[in-house]
Amino acid sequence: MPTIVFSKSESEESGIKLEFLLSDYIERSNVSAWIEQENWFILNFYNIIKPDLKFLDNISSYPIQKIEKSWLNNDLQLSFQITRKVGSFDIITVSYTHLTLPTTPYV
Repeated sequence: MPTIVFSKSESEESGIKLEFLLSDYIERSNVSAWIEQENWFILNFYNIIKPDLKFLDNISSYPIQKIEKSWLNNDLQLSFQITRKVGSFDIITVSYTHLTLPTTPYV
């Protein structure tokens, strides 16, 4: 099972881009995401090893207001509160261990 070894965010005028580097291959079916309550973005990783808590050090800056983490068994849920309303998102696996959520447009 993989773990998250690094993450980062890039703020752009029109939105935000989140990137995650994993230690090993992750199946696309083991990642899900959705928008909740307009300015909350929820991201789930299933069947992973619990990452070091410092993996979010490069990701918790404006326009991210708050990050909530929830761990259960081998599943991690990350809830991002964004300062502006989130419009849409996409999940792209750049490689088997590199996951990118391209610019999440603001509405």
